[in-house]
Amino acid sequence: MRLTRRTFAAWAVAATPTLGSLAQAQAWPAKPIRWVVPYPAGGGSDFLARTVGQQLAAQTGQQVIVDNKPGANTAIAAADVARAAPDGYTILSADNGTLVFNTALYSKLSYNPDKELLPVTLMGRFPMVLVVGAQSDLKDAREFVARAKARPGSISYGSAGAGSPHHLAMELLKVSAGLHMVHIPYRGAAPALQDLAGGQVAAMMTDLAAANSLLKGGRIRALAVAHPVRLPQLPDVPTFAELGF
Repeated sequence: MRLTRRTFAAWAVAATPTLGSLAQAQAWPAKPIRWVVPYPAGGGSDFLARTVGQQLAAQTGQQVIVDNKPGANTAIAAADVARAAPDGYTILSADNGTLVFNTALYSKLSYNPDKELLPVTLMGRFPMVLVVGAQSDLKDAREFVARAKARPGSISYGSAGAGSPHHLAMELLKVSAGLHMVHIPYRGAAPALQDLAGGQVAAMMTDLAAANSLLKGGRIRALAVAHPVRLPQLPDVPTFAELGF
């Protein structure tokens, strides 16, 4: 298994339209648009939705209302959008978990991503970054892996939720390096990162968009990036490929 490219991809999706709704969509948009985000405010998905939504509102002249509906690894928000009127006025920020991972992780889902959700556009790909709190004495990923191997179960790591891309990226590192760590799932990346900065959890695999402000503020530190090459935003942080993973 290789950790050279683990990205958190975000799509804008909507409920699958019917013929009747397509006929009524000619004057779109004629009213405010609801943009459902499956994570709490403050995370990468929330930031992206609000940034794109602001521009969408300026271009269409209609209000874009961001509605945060976290929980169940994005399934609550996805089911909400799948049941909404398929008229283009309810949009979901979906990610790898919403459209791909959930179908493999859960025997029953409250929505069908293939039949009930229609992709609108790919909004972005965010590289995953292994981060620790600024107070941590771990300075690089090799030291992190060595300590986790030497002390099985002693390191707890946070994630945006069980089955989230953040969680699965760390599980891939665990398998690749033969590590045993304790998973602490949160309802979104933002609260997990706050606890990481506060020292409640030791590490996290997160998308760069969610972690950017804390990295710039010096409250957390990046150890490695899951990307083929070093990131322009983190030129001094090695890739997992450079470290042999």
